Amino acid sequence: MRRLITALFFVLFAANTLSQEAEKQAPADDGFQWEVMLELALVYNPTALKVAELDDFWNFIGGGAYVDLSYKGFFFQTNRFRANAFSGELGYQLIEQDNWGVDLIAKVYLFGFDPESIERYNDTKTPGFELLEERNPGVGLALRYSYFNDDDIFTADLATLNPALGGNSWVVDLYYSHLSVYKNWDIYTGAGLTYYSQDVVNYYAGVTADESSKNFAPYQAGDGFKAEAQIFGLYPLSRNWTLSVGVTQSYLSSSFSDSSIGLRQDLTQLKLGARYVF
Repeated sequence: MRRLITALFFVLFAANTLSQEAEKQAPADDGFQWEVMLELALVYNPTALKVAELDDFWNFIGGGAYVDLSYKGFFFQTNRFRANAFSGELGYQLIEQDNWGVDLIAKVYLFGFDPESIERYNDTKTPGFELLEERNPGVGLALRYSYFNDDDIFTADLATLNPALGGNSWVVDLYYSHLSVYKNWDIYTGAGLTYYSQDVVNYYAGVTADESSKNFAPYQAGDGFKAEAQIFGLYPLSRNWTLSVGVTQSYLSSSFSDSSIGLRQDLTQLKLGARYVF
């Protein structure tokens, strides 16, 4: 697998080099552009930890501000066309052609957890859980290849999570999304596959001897993956208001779920909200 990652890196790097020999298509407008949305939503967004149960009313209230910005190749964009947890990515366009491009981006590929924060989900403490070290968010720096047209987009990220996690921490993230229009609905269907190197999985799911206890046996993880499918719809209610509804289903490989920490193998996320577009 390491050879595959190395080969993919050189393919993307070669695409960057070769494109400089061809005539680069200038962006239609490289000035400052922005879009801002506010959303309030009912959500079902459980954490990957089985011990963290959603038993409070506020756990089902979500939303926030979606801010998309771009200026002279630099951009910040949010996952406003997906039903899973809010996230954003900061990037720079290295290549922009008619239907493909290469970007340098920074984003979170795995959300961490703090054992001390689990108390906000439920009153019952799991003995030994406090011995676990905090898992920081897996922030990665990636090369992204994108292929797109009016209705489809495919992205392939090759990311390193070092120095955030250290070691041989690599991620390969593939995602495809298709836009369908039905009456006044914009419907986004998508599927993704993410590969995590052994050091990434072991950082989140592994249990060291110092962290182990009666309830948390030592665990050494191997590499792993996450598969994902989603459907997300937008329906205009007025000039500024839009209805948003969606579901995301994720599946984690056994290298995650076999851990004594207790990670969910199947994860379902739901959203029903209303957006105000400025």
